Amino acid sequence: MRESDIDAVYEIECASQFHPWSKQEFLNSLKPHRRAWVIEQDSQVCAFAIFGLLAGECELLTIACAANARRKGFAKTLIEHALKEINPESIFLEVRASNTSAQALYEQLDFHEVGLRKNYYPAENNKFEDALIMVWQNPEAELTL
Repeated sequence: MRESDIDAVYEIECASQFHPWSKQEFLNSLKPHRRAWVIEQDSQVCAFAIFGLLAGECELLTIACAANARRKGFAKTLIEHALKEINPESIFLEVRASNTSAQALYEQLDFHEVGLRKNYYPAENNKFEDALIMVWQNPEAELTL
């Protein structure tokens, strides 16, 4: 991801998330302790993913696809790219408990549920939604949870 992608990424984020990141948060994603990628289709950003890095571990911080780019494999492609490029010992993520399609994708990529964060995500009507904590472990790394 480049600074010139921020406006398009922000637009996708706002259309995808109830509580979107700010443009500044996306600019911070260009720093060395983060990895951020986009996919373009017809010269337009249609999907993005941002990962945080810390001591061999990785966290999927946010990922989204434009409405017309969903269910085309772009999210899977971004995660698989991160697995190859970062080669982490593990990747952690949080996903809304109601987002079963994302959970299915993560399970397809060998993530598994390891916990729950109660009332983690802001939701409509001043309510909150639980997040499932999922992890992928590099089969070549010696890691214990």
